[in-house]
Amino acid sequence: MAKVLVVDDDRLLRTMAEDLLTHSGFQVMTARSGAECLESLDANDLGVVLLDMILPDRNGLDLLPLIHLKRPHLPVVIMTAYASLDSAVEAIKKGAYDYIPKPLDPVLLCNSIEKALASHELIRANRELIQRLEERAYRLDLVNQFGMAVTATLQFDDLIRLANDTLSRLFHCAVQLWLQQEKTRKLVRHGTSGPGGEGVVALARQALEGGGPSCVNQGVPMMVAPLAVRNHPIGVMGVSRGAGESPFDPDDFEIYKALVSFLAIAMENARLTRDLKRSKETVEEYSLTLEVKVRERTLELEQRHSELQAAHARLVQTTANLEQSNRQLRETRDRLISQEKMASLGVVAAGVAHEINNPIGFVNSNLETLREYFGELTPLLRVCRAALEVGASGQDPQRVLADLRRAAEPIDLDFLQEDIPKLLEESRQGIARVSNIVFDLRVFSRQDNWEMGEANVNNALESALTIGWNQLKYKAEVRKELGELPMIQCVASRLAQVFLNLLVNAAQAIPEKGVVRLRTRGLKDRVRVMVADTGVGIPPEIRKRILDPFFTTKQPGEGTGLGLSLAYEIVQRHGGTLKVRSLPGKGTCMVVDLPFGKDGRRLKSK
Repeated sequence: MAKVLVVDDDRLLRTMAEDLLTHSGFQVMTARSGAECLESLDANDLGVVLLDMILPDRNGLDLLPLIHLKRPHLPVVIMTAYASLDSAVEAIKKGAYDYIPKPLDPVLLCNSIEKALASHELIRANRELIQRLEERAYRLDLVNQFGMAVTATLQFDDLIRLANDTLSRLFHCAVQLWLQQEKTRKLVRHGTSGPGGEGVVALARQALEGGGPSCVNQGVPMMVAPLAVRNHPIGVMGVSRGAGESPFDPDDFEIYKALVSFLAIAMENARLTRDLKRSKETVEEYSLTLEVKVRERTLELEQRHSELQAAHARLVQTTANLEQSNRQLRETRDRLISQEKMASLGVVAAGVAHEINNPIGFVNSNLETLREYFGELTPLLRVCRAALEVGASGQDPQRVLADLRRAAEPIDLDFLQEDIPKLLEESRQGIARVSNIVFDLRVFSRQDNWEMGEANVNNALESALTIGWNQLKYKAEVRKELGELPMIQCVASRLAQVFLNLLVNAAQAIPEKGVVRLRTRGLKDRVRVMVADTGVGIPPEIRKRILDPFFTTKQPGEGTGLGLSLAYEIVQRHGGTLKVRSLPGKGTCMVVDLPFGKDGRRLKSK
């Protein structure tokens, strides 16, 4: 059952939240202050924290970094009675997962807690999956290398050295080998002994006497398997770890048995090759008597080779399984790219809302002014209508004309005739600005599944600039030098995500006020995009790591460390390159090179 920690100094609210969440199936704990919250983090395995904005001993937003320092991936939901857009944005920037107002809505509260727990579980599962896939890929690569190496090796000593090296790297253990002498049937150790001593020796004798492969994890972890060819034992291979070290799991045992079986065939093949060589050296003296034996040895060698080919086929199947695992890893990376896109939209959401509110505000003001103008013109319009009907009603035309003059006298018709078109034009421009922002947001957030199409890189750059403008306009002067570019084969929304990450990073690198330069140009076989800033720059020791996944120099909760690494991944999948040029104290320039298309042909400009 998931544990929820409710942190609030209001006893009534704590009780209400505890009742609601307990009724919904959660295990609830409470704390009255920031200090009690931190103590609960040390003592309990929590799934989510419901944190009040204002506590007796500290502000809830100041407590967020301390919570993430102890539990980096623990989701925190902020609640406050003083809800506002600015406070919500500040809470999200400092690492809060969600933000809910007081008084608490039971449905909103339970939904927010469930989504936070689901997100926490998804992040944990993704990390475990990636770790397992990387470990499996590493081990299968070692197995594949071992299979190819022993297939190409016919020297006995080289096989022993290769087996020792592979098993040591694969299982992090000591390797021991005993070979059985053909005449005396005695086991002879090759190399040094490892942990386990007599226990490993006893287990080796048991395996040689028909006990088969064994895996023991009590005391000293060890695995032992006989080296046998066609049920004929030639020796025993054993691996062991020190007392108290991690035990071998079933996957370890299966891979180990396969490697030992493969090694036995290769060793027998080497022995047969050695014997064949000796036979060939002797055949000149005993050609008549040894000719049959040479044929038998040759047939055995061919049989061993067939067995090696069968083993190689099994390794090919293992490689196919590895490729499937790699496909799953690529799918996980695609999900991370989509999650990072949504995170980028979250960073700029407040700014986009501000950019939309500005034109909507002055359009609303203009409409209010037009309403006032219409109110002033209404009396005049009534008199004009009466003047049009003067013939039908039989009224005096001079009297109607005098009424018309009196109605028009308090109105500045010249001013209205000049101002009304201006108000309408300003309103039209404001609506067009909102339409452009909404269009760029739709392009940026589109799910296109990596379907390539023809697009102009300048348009993707302009879309990213529109979405991230509020991040830039207070920090930097943006200078654009956009050249005429040909159409290229690309995924426009993915490139917009790359450029948005670069623009936001450029804005964050400028302490107070600076310049961001955007330059594009078409080269012989590619398009180049440069995003340069006059910020603090990147030190050399950090520069070589900024493209690594999950690496960030920001405070906990302020960045995922995925922005630049996923941008690098997107550019690579387009067949391009992302390079970093930076001087500490001078600024940074990010250079993106993108090829025209899959075949390198230059497309027509649009």
